[in-house]
Amino acid sequence: MKKRLLPALALLLFIAYACQPDQESKSQLDVGIERGNFKPGMIDTILFHPTEPYSFGEYSGPKPFFVKIWVPVRTTSEKSLTYSDLFKFEDLDPKLIPLYDTLNKGYIGYVRHRLTKTIGDEDSTLKSKSEQMFDQLSRLTIRSRYTEKPEGKFPVIVYHHGYGGWSHENFLFAEYMAANGFVVIGTNYEWPNHEGGWDEGKSDLKYILNFAKHLPYADSTQVFAVGHSWGAQSVLYYDSAPAQPFQSTIALHTTMRDRFHWTLSLSGGRLFQK
Repeated sequence: MKKRLLPALALLLFIAYACQPDQESKSQLDVGIERGNFKPGMIDTILFHPTEPYSFGEYSGPKPFFVKIWVPVRTTSEKSLTYSDLFKFEDLDPKLIPLYDTLNKGYIGYVRHRLTKTIGDEDSTLKSKSEQMFDQLSRLTIRSRYTEKPEGKFPVIVYHHGYGGWSHENFLFAEYMAANGFVVIGTNYEWPNHEGGWDEGKSDLKYILNFAKHLPYADSTQVFAVGHSWGAQSVLYYDSAPAQPFQSTIALHTTMRDRFHWTLSLSGGRLFQK
């Protein structure tokens, strides 16, 4: 069932943009969303879950989380970033590189597959052009810029990607929310070498939630969850506990089945307000 829940939200925005007629503004990714009062800064960091053993290739140790954090800032690096920069993570331990490369390879392969499947028949000539299409998208400039820690405290969104997704699968959303005064955290959760169950997923969410609440620029009383597809089911299952750790939860493009035994008319992006 999880494999049917595909991470296509940001991809569809990408496709709609890439298929516009050629024009001067096409060198920058801009879907026309209203800009907020801040700039979207981006911070990379690696976390290690101290009580969750993990192994992949030559790496064996605490489970690593490759985290991207979008933050609201006034000033950022002058260096322009492109979509391809979202797939980079500098200063990795050599033993972690195969794991990180696997995450990238899996997600890039999925994006290329969806480009051909969404725009045209998989058996058409578009299939042979998917790599060139992805390369064109990779060169587009994004709004995110590397930054230092922001000043002040801001509400936080913990984002959980869809099945086969990645920390930046919905970076357009992350940029928009950061520009409007939110911190957005994305990471890899259980992916890529085991799916686990809902209870195993709880451990990952609990760990990232704890990290989010203790960020020096986070308002720990205002922490929200946004999940896409499989990620939506994960955050809903986690947030069904009596403690209800998130202020509100948004479910994007998912279904209400399996372990969910309550009645909900909120699938597809409507806000759960406690």
